[in-house]
Amino acid sequence: MDTNRTLLVLLTENNALVGIDLCEALVEAGYRVVGPVATVAETEALLANQAIDLAIIEPFLRDGDCRDTMRQLRRRGVPFVVHASCGRDDPLALGFTDAPWLTNPAVPRDVVITLGDIAFGSS
Repeated sequence: MDTNRTLLVLLTENNALVGIDLCEALVEAGYRVVGPVATVAETEALLANQAIDLAIIEPFLRDGDCRDTMRQLRRRGVPFVVHASCGRDDPLALGFTDAPWLTNPAVPRDVVITLGDIAFGSS
């Protein structure tokens, strides 16, 4: 990953307050952010038009779940953090339990740290 440019993060989140908090924390940490995005339709449209470097994915959005989005990110080699109200044992989690998983709402600082770990590797 090119560390000489600002990384673009896709943030999906159906709770506006959580999304705003996460967005502010990410910008403060030096990321550019697309989102918060509250629908799968908007997420898919953004992915079609944006070169995303990283993502924070809430699996359940207003118009459905993000399983296809997560598969698409995997195919593209885009690292992502799952930020979910459900646990890893939820049926939606099948196939994605190896991704970093934070319970929503997580402390924004913890999300930024986890995102940094997947972007730049743990120190």
